Amino acid sequence: MGADDRPDEHGAEPGLRLRSAARERLLAELPSHLHSPRLSGASLEVAGPAEELAAAASALGFSRAQFNATVDQYNEAVLQFPTVLIASLFGFRAAGPL
Repeated sequence: MGADDRPDEHGAEPGLRLRSAARERLLAELPSHLHSPRLSGASLEVAGPAEELAAAASALGFSRAQFNATVDQYNEAVLQFPTVLIASLFGFRAAGPL
């Protein structure tokens, strides 16, 4: 049993000390406007996971639409003359959308 495996002078287990220290560092790093009663105390909760998921889905949808529009432009360019000659020479071919 090493020195790090023993309870400290207050009887706290090593894992609890690490979690407590990590929580304290996290709270110290957060900007002051993010400190709220939800973030203080023993549990850290993620506020609004459904909202974050909806925002991520929206961003993903936007990015997918941008990508597909770019693929359409690329496919049109690859099929134009003289690009079609150079593209076929170097192995470029039509791309698929997401």
